[in-house]
Parts: sequence; C-alpha cells; structure tokens
Amino acid sequence: DTTNNTNSKDKKIMLFAVDINNEYSNIDLNNDENVKEAEKVFHGTRVKFVHSILTKGLVNYSNTKNQVNGSAYGQGIYNSTSFQESYGYCMKNSYSHTKNTETEKNKWQQSSMKINVCMFLCDYYHNTKWDDLYGRQLPSTFRISRENGYVIPRYLYVEYE
Repeated sequence: DTTNNTNSKDKKIMLFAVDINNEYSNIDLNNDENVKEAEKVFHGTRVKFVHSILTKGLVNYSNTKNQVNGSAYGQGIYNSTSFQESYGYCMKNSYSHTKNTETEKNKWQQSSMKINVCMFLCDYYHNTKWDDLYGRQLPSTFRISRENGYVIPRYLYVEYE
C-alpha cells in the first residue's frame, strides 16, 4: 500500500523511463574490479528536486548547503531496496526545505497535474572500497553511494491527482 493516508480513488500513478546523460555518464562501471553488478534500488525525493535529478543525475550533496536529510551512516546518496522505505522520503506535499515556501507551494498547486509523490527506480553499483566507510552496520535495505555516478535513475514513479 503506497497511499499513506491518500484517498486511493483520487490517486493516479505514472511511470516514466528516464535517460540521464551528464558528467558522470562516462564512468566505466563494468571495468572496475571494485564495482559489483547493478542492483535495483529506490530513491525517494521531494517533487521540487526532480528536475535537478533529471538533468544532473543523483548527486552527493553531503556537507553542503544543498543537503536535505541527515547522514546517519555517513556521507552519500541514500537509497533502499524497499519501496516503502524510500516512499517515506518523498515527503508528500512537503515544502519545508524551500526558501520561499508559499511561492513554491503555489507553483505546484497551479499545475494541472497535482503531483504529490516522486520516486526514482535506479541501478545501484556498489563499490567495495566503500565498505569500511560506514562506521556501523547498515540496515539491510539501505544502499549508500559515496560517489556520484554509481546510482543511475532509470524510471521515475509519479503519484498525482
């Protein structure tokens, strides 16, 4: 159940295939002996960050002004093998990290498609050189990329009204 207190008869879902070409697209993940085979993971995000992800890919903003969530297991791009876990980071109708909250909220309300939730389904390439960086045991569903270019969005899941 992905409704999270939403009236499911009003909720619509679309899935978009995405092809992101950016400065990290040229990383050769197939010829690095430290990189494991790709695993499917989910990356939940706020609606307002989708455009940036579609143009730049998933970027590690740890310890910058653009960092949104914490870093309980160190710096990196946090993902999960669990849809529900990642869904919790989508922050339906949340504008809490927007400088001009009302202006941002009104932009989305004026859209003919009232987007509530966005989540990416990605290929995650784990690099074994990161294994000693976590500091403590990760929850079994977490996948953290310490570097840009190792989490590649393939699909965008959108819930709207």
